Amino acid sequence: MQNRRRELWLKAWQRLDTQRQRVLQAFEEQPRGLLVLITLDEFKHAIQAFRREVDTEVVAFVRRSHPYPQGTEQAATRLGACFTWTMIHRDALLNLASDLYGDFLRRSE
Repeated sequence: MQNRRRELWLKAWQRLDTQRQRVLQAFEEQPRGLLVLITLDEFKHAIQAFRREVDTEVVAFVRRSHPYPQGTEQAATRLGACFTWTMIHRDALLNLASDLYGDFLRRSE
């Protein structure tokens, strides 16, 4: 599982790096040409795709490794309260998971 995740990240990074190289090559060949603008736009899309892939993996990691959502819902039920995850909760958890996932990847190398 860990190797599969690493391969996914490496492939996503390689696609992004390939786009980066295309931008630099286009800029080198024609610094003010239309091709540079088109290539830069493609690079922006590649960055967005990379971010979506990383975010998807981080969310999957959170769901597999961190029972925070289930724990808060169970605690609320036991207390007879209602709990709803807001964007603030999700962002905080995603930031925590990103840090933890990054640490995990660094230590697994």
